[in-house]
Amino acid sequence: MKPNFHDVLDSALERQLEGEPLATILPDFPEQADGLARLLSATAVLVSLPPVSLPDSVARHADRATFLAEATQQPVSPGPLARLTGWIVTTLPWFDHKTTDRQKEKHLMSSLILKAALALVVVLSVAGGTAVTATASLPDSPVYPIKLGLEDAQLALTTDRAAAVALHTDLAAERIREMEQLALAGHVPDTAVLNRLQFHLEAALNLASQLPEQTMAGSLQQIQTMIQTRTRTLEQVQAQTSAAPQAALTQAYTLLQDIGDVVTAGLQDPRLIRDRDTVNRPDHAPIQPEMTPRAGAPR
Repeated sequence: MKPNFHDVLDSALERQLEGEPLATILPDFPEQADGLARLLSATAVLVSLPPVSLPDSVARHADRATFLAEATQQPVSPGPLARLTGWIVTTLPWFDHKTTDRQKEKHLMSSLILKAALALVVVLSVAGGTAVTATASLPDSPVYPIKLGLEDAQLALTTDRAAAVALHTDLAAERIREMEQLALAGHVPDTAVLNRLQFHLEAALNLASQLPEQTMAGSLQQIQTMIQTRTRTLEQVQAQTSAAPQAALTQAYTLLQDIGDVVTAGLQDPRLIRDRDTVNRPDHAPIQPEMTPRAGAPR
């Protein structure tokens, strides 16, 4: 008997809350993998959010009065979706950890924007049967920038290297899924999707190279499992699509194979991974983010 999706979701959520990454959960539920990936990606964001300290009532009333006074003097602004998209796209990539005051300010702002975006996702999810949620959107969707903004926020809030490897691995798998869905619909995935795929794969390898050897092995195995799974799905999609998207799919397939070879070699000799991300780092590889753990966070 085919398992009920709600039961599968409960089981997957329990494993996620225990700290297991999506890359090891989804292969156990191949028939429900796409639906689980969208839901668990959203719950991962919610779980990772730190508590937000709200201002006291006096400050809130003062801010409200200031806002209302300015609002009466300003022209009509764009719609809420356009404003939210703009906030996410322009604000989140600037998130950093350079100074204590700046870190606190940006951390609070990113958390608030992220929660607002998630609220919008929930609204879109229940607004009607044809509503497209941001977390399930494709690159040709108007709400796709919100999806990328949520991912950027989640990456910015993830300061543990092993967790960041798992997250980049999951996002690389999501980029492949997007390319597959576009190809099956007869659309050609653009270069930006392929570039984001490469970024996530290279970032996962770079961060894995900074882990202790035992932890590195586990992270590399996660990457390897994802690559093996998505390689099979790419092969299936290539057999079903027209000639137009084939070039992009072939590029993605080749990239997965190349990174898979590096991962396999790294599992046999971890020094190869560390050397690759120092003296032997490819010239075309994108600049990787620096991970600065919070106080008390494991390195």
